[in-house]
Amino acid sequence: MIAGEELDAVIRAGVFRDRAHAVEEAIETLFAVRPQLRMEAAFEMFRSREVSLLRAAEIAGLDFESFRRLARDRGISWEIESEGSAEMDKALAGFLAEPRA
Repeated sequence: MIAGEELDAVIRAGVFRDRAHAVEEAIETLFAVRPQLRMEAAFEMFRSREVSLLRAAEIAGLDFESFRRLARDRGISWEIESEGSAEMDKALAGFLAEPRA
């Protein structure tokens, strides 16, 4: 593989510390040149539950609402976790019962 040989040569020349450093820079460059790939990665990471919706938006370089709309348009669903209504009622009752200064 010529690309592998060229990579090994630039590592030997001291351009990169090691193969991992070279690959990391190559991937950063790839995402800079093709930003759509970063968005695709973000959607896949969110879809597979590796990251939250907010983190996926950050990875994609979008604000939360724009990413949420795009996810919805792509048919990507998600669940919102919350406490049960009994727990929320109890917390609210406790809050309302606290004396006010």
